[in-house]
Amino acid sequence: MNDLFDYLKIDTKEDVYTFCLYAFLSQSEEYQKVSASFWGFEDSEKYSSFRCSISLDIETENGRTKITPDLILCNEKHIAIIESKMYSSEGWGQTKDYKDNIDRIKSQIGKIADCDLRNANVKFYFFTLSGISASTEGFASVRWADYYAETLSK
Repeated sequence: MNDLFDYLKIDTKEDVYTFCLYAFLSQSEEYQKVSASFWGFEDSEKYSSFRCSISLDIETENGRTKITPDLILCNEKHIAIIESKMYSSEGWGQTKDYKDNIDRIKSQIGKIADCDLRNANVKFYFFTLSGISASTEGFASVRWADYYAETLSK
């Protein structure tokens, strides 16, 4: 028997929840609107959502040549990079590699979104069950329960 989650490369609870969140945000303008302020957008702003790997064209000091945020939300003014952690821990130097490569991230996402993101601000989110912090400063800690309580109450 074929497994749909295998085809979608979804194999953990973290992936399932993130994939569902991506589907809500990319297919429902209403859900996107009630989620906007949580991810640094204004309530009336539209934004695109992506799940992809970003090639860095270099090797980081931690050995990465690409990074794969769990979810990317963006418009020409703002980029939200969401790293989801559910029953897993941060990879070695993972959030540091994100912070150290902001310009490369903006360039690659700009190509995917087909827009100029050179002047967009970037905000990083560490999306967890318990609200733990990323190992690198500058990541806003967000709890899944707080996010859903806020968005679903609207």
